[in-house]
Amino acid sequence: MKNLSESIEYTKEKKYHQITKLESHYSGSLKDLNLFLNGEKPITRVGSSFEYLSYWYLWQFNYQFTSKYQVDFSLLSQSTTFAIESNNVDFFLGKKIPAVDFAIPFTDAIKHCGQAIILGWDDEGKAYLNLLLKMLYGKQYKGWHEYTLHPWFMLELLCKWQGIELERDRLKMPKSLDVYQVALDHWDTTDESVLHDAIKQMAEYHIAESDEYVTTDEYGGEDSAQFDNADYFVFAVEIVLWLAIRQRLGLKDYQPDNELMKLAINQLPVESVPIPKIEIIEQCKAKIQAENPTIAFEM
Repeated sequence: MKNLSESIEYTKEKKYHQITKLESHYSGSLKDLNLFLNGEKPITRVGSSFEYLSYWYLWQFNYQFTSKYQVDFSLLSQSTTFAIESNNVDFFLGKKIPAVDFAIPFTDAIKHCGQAIILGWDDEGKAYLNLLLKMLYGKQYKGWHEYTLHPWFMLELLCKWQGIELERDRLKMPKSLDVYQVALDHWDTTDESVLHDAIKQMAEYHIAESDEYVTTDEYGGEDSAQFDNADYFVFAVEIVLWLAIRQRLGLKDYQPDNELMKLAINQLPVESVPIPKIEIIEQCKAKIQAENPTIAFEM
């Protein structure tokens, strides 16, 4: 986008359209889950229904902020929970059926992992990181791809924090993380000028690389922006994750000095947000486990 105001306005209009026109993401998904519980839908519908519900709550989270400038972390917590459980169920299914490799795209899944840490769910975030690594090395993501940079930044940042050494020969990682490399190299810096400069560069890049339009070259090749989903035009999850990890390290708080990071949506919660206990998730997982007692959920 040309500027932050344009990003906010575009996100507001897009989320309003999705919420009003795609209500079936919510009602249809809940219907399918209840049909599964009644034995009328297959297990394969569970993960996809959880995924659609995660989108629904994320649209609501973004719309609340862009239309009313209100930050409702309960919406983000429900979105994050459904997203994590979607991959949890699909990974379970992949252990049951070798040909099944369903998964939320890694570009989104690593954001959900970051959101768990931002919300204060450190144990859940660490467990999900370990699951995502299994999926990255496995049939679900097959090493992923190198085009989009910020997911790799988030992965490397989380792994540095947890002391995990990545098996780079098994991953299709980019050779350079461009604007994110300084942040990664100085992830635990105590130099405020280095911190502020790195975040300023990342914030400017985030705004400039937020666009859902795909361009095509003369040979028919498609090119998209680094942030090609309006759910993350305004919510700078990759930067907020870095700040959350720095908070865990006991480093001095960052005082925002650019317009993106001054937004309320990009501030850490004052205290940990409760993990929602969502009955439909518990019921579906209980049924799946009961029908497959020799297979264990990762989370």
